[in-house]
Amino acid sequence: MLRVNKCVRAGLYNGSIGTVRQFTWTALRREQDKEGDLPESISVEFDNEISRDFIDSNGWVKIEPRKFEYTGNRGTDVTRAMLPVILAWGATINKCQIFLMKKHLNFPKFHTNSMTYPIKSKSQYLVSRITRLIAWKVEQAKSKQAQKHSTQVATNGLAEAFKSSSEG
Repeated sequence: MLRVNKCVRAGLYNGSIGTVRQFTWTALRREQDKEGDLPESISVEFDNEISRDFIDSNGWVKIEPRKFEYTGNRGTDVTRAMLPVILAWGATINKCQIFLMKKHLNFPKFHTNSMTYPIKSKSQYLVSRITRLIAWKVEQAKSKQAQKHSTQVATNGLAEAFKSSSEG
């Protein structure tokens, strides 16, 4: 799983899940020389759609190590070089819902996985609210129509009663 936003518009954002396909080592090496060495890059095949500008002929994305700087516990500046990926053997329920939803719904391309679930849940909420509002308006209209009808019946009844009393 990618842990940084490499290019959100291209589909490379924090949380993108894929499969590591290749390690590329420096200086003609084919494997890690000593513990702690980082490869020059790794090639990842992501599950989501990626812009063609970022993929190679295999459909893989090259991810290079990055340096992260932060202040340590004792106020010292720390620099750490690492590949911005982690293992993602398990997925959260939100990720699972996104995977299932993407098969059934067609959202515009600019929506990322992290945006899709909130959009879906908010749209479902709005649909349920609108449905309730429409049902309430229909009930209100029926109620008004029933009141109008009963008033009309009562008025007609009074008119006939008045007519019969004035004739007799």
